[in-house]
Amino acid sequence: MPLRAGFLHNAAVPEVPTAMILDCPSCNARYELPESLLGPAGARVRCPSCGTSFAVDPSGRRLSEPAPPTPTTAGAVEEPPAAPPSQLDRPPAEVARSLIAAFIERHGDALREARDRGHLFAEWGPALLDLFEEYRRVAGPGASSTPFRDELRARLGVELPQASSD
Repeated sequence: MPLRAGFLHNAAVPEVPTAMILDCPSCNARYELPESLLGPAGARVRCPSCGTSFAVDPSGRRLSEPAPPTPTTAGAVEEPPAAPPSQLDRPPAEVARSLIAAFIERHGDALREARDRGHLFAEWGPALLDLFEEYRRVAGPGASSTPFRDELRARLGVELPQASSD
């Protein structure tokens, strides 16, 4: 059957998903990350070649790289505030409670909306990992993750599995 002029003009063209090229900071492997896997806070990715895990912001820049200064916008993820010296001698449960309460106060509606859509970790995973690192820094590197997990469950309804090292 011969093609008529303009036949393809009216045909629907499937949308090609976009991806960004990432470089592993450990082994320098290059691979594509579909932009659909990035939330507003970026994503935590694992290199398929060497297994190194690292976080990227929504533009694909590794979070360990210094970002150019930009004005804070509504809904933007901020670094957790440094713990004041008065928190350094507090029990881990109290540290977890205060850090998570402050985080929810700053980002509450956006966190709850992401959770309700089932996208909490896709959209807020890197920020939650940063918050956990702040908890470990303040509570001490040997502190159990249980108080942090318990507080996430109580405040956001997030159930995380028990780590084998706790």
